Amino acid sequence: MPTSPAADAAPCAVILAAGAGRRLGAGEPEHARVPKALLEFGGRSLLARHVEILRSLGISAITVVIGFKVDHMRAALGDLDDELPVETVVNPHFRDGSVVSLWSARAVHKRPTEPHEARAKRVALSSRGLEAERPS
Repeated sequence: MPTSPAADAAPCAVILAAGAGRRLGAGEPEHARVPKALLEFGGRSLLARHVEILRSLGISAITVVIGFKVDHMRAALGDLDDELPVETVVNPHFRDGSVVSLWSARAVHKRPTEPHEARAKRVALSSRGLEAERPS
């Protein structure tokens, strides 16, 4: 018999931030590009803004999929003014598209200790914005 979602099941978030942002840096050599998630607006990176938004929504478990300029991304995550750790997953095949980054994060969604109901609450943040999926 199906169970209803647990009221205490904490949602998790996956931020897809592995890409090289080819469309943003058209004509620039790849080594000169900044990861899209590290672009700054008003003195703060997109990554910092997204983590802050997710935290304000009560999401404590955040995983960021990285690939392009891994060291830059890890440094930026380390510099966040955030009390809770942000987990990273490295997608070495980030040039193959965001669906590969999502696939790289599949282990995060299949943690054996996490109840099925918690996995049903997903928040995915990508270059297309914040998308929330809630069970009906």
